[in-house]
Amino acid sequence: MKDCDTLKCVLKERILNPFMALSGGASENTSHPSPGAAYSSILFGPPGTAKTSICEAVAEYLGWNFLVIDTSAFLADGLNNVASRIPYIFERLQSLEKCVILFDEIEEFCLDRETPGLAMESRMLTTAMLTAINDLRRTRKSIFFLATNRLRSFDSAIIRPGRFDMQLFVGTPNLASRSLQFEQELSRLGVNVDDAKRSNILFRNFLQSVWGKDVMFFNYLEGLQFASSCANIVDKQGVDFLTNETMNSIVESRASVMTIRGLVRDEYIASMELSRW
Repeated sequence: MKDCDTLKCVLKERILNPFMALSGGASENTSHPSPGAAYSSILFGPPGTAKTSICEAVAEYLGWNFLVIDTSAFLADGLNNVASRIPYIFERLQSLEKCVILFDEIEEFCLDRETPGLAMESRMLTTAMLTAINDLRRTRKSIFFLATNRLRSFDSAIIRPGRFDMQLFVGTPNLASRSLQFEQELSRLGVNVDDAKRSNILFRNFLQSVWGKDVMFFNYLEGLQFASSCANIVDKQGVDFLTNETMNSIVESRASVMTIRGLVRDEYIASMELSRW
């Protein structure tokens, strides 16, 4: 695992490969995954970084069912009955087999109990969730993920190793992925091969020159929109109009409304080194 430094690689090594034996993907089906399997993972990162899509892709790859549990599931009987909903929900989850379960944005039920002024009810909910998550992990029948934008708001006992096998930062697309988005947009527009090659070089060089600034923090959709705008310039005006000044102008026009800015960007930067697997 020392050479495994990407999210895709980690998921493949700790989840996809080990569990394929349970999904008919190995030469011989067994009742347990191969050693090193991760049954539970926290996916954390800013909005719009495809955390849900990652979980769906895992389920599809394994051929397992996919189930999302969000805040509404715990509030179904009203705010005053959340504590009783927790065991109700988790008892049913424990009965599932070969299912990928996603707990989506349930921070309010896992808040840090050391937070000053936190109500007793919230502390009790966190304690109840601790037990429920631990019991679900022990069944070893399904894989479950917890997706969040605010890892640092969680109680330390929730995120410690044992309840969650891995803690994975899901960031924005890297430079290579940005370039691929641009290539796909050029292909979609039918730009000829020679112009596409020249445009790709200009686009990639620009990204490298400004990487670490706003463009790095575009989420997937924002990056796609940027790539599309640049590809449209090539298609309608020609390669010579795809200048650094033009591309920088597009970035600046989108910077004030992008998702990862201000405090969200501060959280992003602070979270980048918190992964463990």
